[in-house]
Amino acid sequence: MLELLYPAVLGTVIYSIIERAILPTIEKLLGYQSNPAGPNTILQLILLLITAFFYCIDYLYVMFTRDYDRFFFACDLLFLLTLSLTVGAIGLSGAGQHPPALKLILVCYCIFLAVYFVWDRRAKRGCDNEDERNWYNKILAWEIVSFLVLVVLFFIVWGMQDHKCAGYVVAVVIGLITAVFAPITWQKKRFYKEATE
Repeated sequence: MLELLYPAVLGTVIYSIIERAILPTIEKLLGYQSNPAGPNTILQLILLLITAFFYCIDYLYVMFTRDYDRFFFACDLLFLLTLSLTVGAIGLSGAGQHPPALKLILVCYCIFLAVYFVWDRRAKRGCDNEDERNWYNKILAWEIVSFLVLVVLFFIVWGMQDHKCAGYVVAVVIGLITAVFAPITWQKKRFYKEATE
């Protein structure tokens, strides 16, 4: 089921990127009239690209999970909900564009990290391989640090007067968190391959 549901939601997000960023650029290059970009469009595109990349990594992370049960399926449904909420909060999709709801975006990422922390603690308890347990220590540390950074950022954003500047700060921080998530996830593949061989 997950092999169909998760890619479908990610595909919708990627289509939104194509529809809102790539097609208007092509139209402009070809000399066609396109809708003018709003003042937050570049920020929204950056946030949308980072979010799409983050959830693509998450999809790989989920696919590298050996023991996938009902609990993990429920977690994945929650991840898809936070993805949908995040994309909506970015404000580029749908008919009514609006500035990014930065606090909601941060809350969605915090929910994601909190659920993943529970997921990984549970998975670590069921693992016998010492190398894999050490890897879980790394991912759990990343989740804790990322969560705390996002909570602090939530309050910083709350106090910032310049919404656009706050948006770029959020994009940089989420981008850095994603940049750390990618190689950690790729390391998980090794344990998945060992278990399936």
